[in-house]
Amino acid sequence: LEALKRHADSSLDLAEGLRREYRMACFCLKAQPEADFQEGVTALLIDKRPAKWTHGGVGEVDAGLVDRYFGGLPGDHMFGELQI
Repeated sequence: LEALKRHADSSLDLAEGLRREYRMACFCLKAQPEADFQEGVTALLIDKRPAKWTHGGVGEVDAGLVDRYFGGLPGDHMFGELQI
């Protein structure tokens, strides 16, 4: 939901929108506790069990964690920032 709010900015150009999407995707693929993608895939598709999510609901997610998804990538990120 936060991505929809932040992408609604009419001054956002396509290049910046793509950079933001790339950053979010990079953070989503991180291991727990920062992201649950790996847990979801392993639990639901491989082990066929209920996932053990880090947070019980959206209200439990720390605002600082959400903000990290929209900030720049760490300098040591293996692929670095998206170059457009």
